[in-house]
Amino acid sequence: EGEVVTETFTIRQTLDYTSNDSKSYSFNIDEIAAKGTIIGLDANFRSASALGSISLSMSGVVNGNWYQNDVNTTVGVKSYTASFGDTSACMGLENGNVEIGYWYGTSNTIILNTITVTYIADEAATTTTEVTTTTTTTTTVTTEATTTTTTTTSTTPATTEATTTTTTTTATIASSSSKASTVATTETTTASDSDTITEVYSINAKLDYSNDASKLYKFNLDEICSKGTVENIKINLRSTVGTIDTLIMGIGMVSNGNWYQKDINEYIGTNTVYTINFADTDICNGITGGNIEIGYWWGSTVPLYLETIEITYTPDAVVEETNTAYDYNNDGMVSTDDAEALKKYMVGVTVEGFEFTAESADVNSDGVVNVFDYMTLSKMV
Repeated sequence: EGEVVTETFTIRQTLDYTSNDSKSYSFNIDEIAAKGTIIGLDANFRSASALGSISLSMSGVVNGNWYQNDVNTTVGVKSYTASFGDTSACMGLENGNVEIGYWYGTSNTIILNTITVTYIADEAATTTTEVTTTTTTTTTVTTEATTTTTTTTSTTPATTEATTTTTTTTATIASSSSKASTVATTETTTASDSDTITEVYSINAKLDYSNDASKLYKFNLDEICSKGTVENIKINLRSTVGTIDTLIMGIGMVSNGNWYQKDINEYIGTNTVYTINFADTDICNGITGGNIEIGYWWGSTVPLYLETIEITYTPDAVVEETNTAYDYNNDGMVSTDDAEALKKYMVGVTVEGFEFTAESADVNSDGVVNVFDYMTLSKMV
């Protein structure tokens, strides 16, 4: 049996039951149906206030016949998710459009926020992964005269056997509006080269969905990716005007050569801080550079502040280069034995096991083999 994959498409289409031009939305399923068998299709709707009474329908061609699921309900919150139908109905979807209609409601308009399709992919595989990581990291990052010091110690055993993979993609690309990329200086100490390192970048950037100039923030990942393999990313948000209630955001980057975006559609309600955690190792491992783009599309709190970005990575192994030009006995290292043998070679004494040429014995490259070459090599070892 193939893997179960979930793809979430960001729509953000306003539906208005009073307008014939905008009371419905068509979503083509040809491409996703070609990947496998659809087993679930959900549409998420949102409003600036409680949705109240809503009359919806989701319809499409199932097993060659027209199928329609009508929804008539009262919703006391700002978000509602409607399903196309049961598994048997979804499995009959093979191509064409799914039609989503808003026929009547307390509010003239609601937002079709996302469409989530779950399917059984063709030719999927089962993977088993076992990871154990022990980390001790101290990181200090300074950006725009702000200093943050973080000490992290963690031991994480993890064993995963999975036949289910969840993938989030989007049908839209983030706005091109941006602030300047952050440049940070870091001082990092870690227990060993094999441990992960967490670097905390102080950003303190204002995010305002009502302002094109400040609804999107870009953070360049080139420098951090040059140090090793990204394992996790955390985005920390803060409100200075009360609790963070409704929050609609998108965070995207290029991973494994493709655009990846994580959509956040949450009601927090009790906190003035909120952390978004990228725990998907496959996505993080696929990041090789470029920008991470953080967009604030809508919410009940304005402004929000992007307080910090935490990036955890496994540093690349350090390969120390050894200058073997003066390894006269070919033992893989340049040592005092080579220097002492060179001293004897200068006065015409042959040392068994050591090989010299006029070029290799001229350590300081002055064209003459003498005591100064011995002195130069002695300092090197």
